[in-house]
Amino acid sequence: MTADQRKIARLCAAVVVVMSLFPPWKEMGAGSLSFLERSRGRAFLFASPTPNTEGYVRVGIDWAILLTQALVVALVLAALLWIFRTRAGEAGLSFSDRLRRRALPLALVSGCLLPFPTGHGAPVIMMLAYSLVSETGHIPRWSLIIWSFGTLVCYSMGTYGLALLASRLLRPAAPGEAGPHPE
Repeated sequence: MTADQRKIARLCAAVVVVMSLFPPWKEMGAGSLSFLERSRGRAFLFASPTPNTEGYVRVGIDWAILLTQALVVALVLAALLWIFRTRAGEAGLSFSDRLRRRALPLALVSGCLLPFPTGHGAPVIMMLAYSLVSETGHIPRWSLIIWSFGTLVCYSMGTYGLALLASRLLRPAAPGEAGPHPE
């Protein structure tokens, strides 16, 4: 494992720790209202929110969302480790040069794996696949497909731009220069 890959692994581990310290919570009903569930957002692990009195009696961690998000982080980690592997002829390149060379695959992978805006942490690619095979009932399938694909394109373009910007900002200065190289 290269030094860049170790940094990426540490960053992903830190994200999982923070996600675990501030998990998503949900309120649940009891008895005949046991089918009721409502999201309560995120809160510190040892300070759970109190349930409302509107038929909701218990508050618990929303394990489905937390585990989905942890799975997404693991997929992102695997993709980043693969993208930032050292290839033949790249031994002397700086991180910024490798980042610039890998900006497009990085953008496509992250665009697929970033969470869908209203998907409770589900990756965009999962929502796109879901929209192709299932009917939601209240949202027409074609609009969900367009929304998912548009989100994928926007995320990918944004990540591509950020990768290029980061590669420029992280580029080591040449002798006698104070900052990044102008192009």
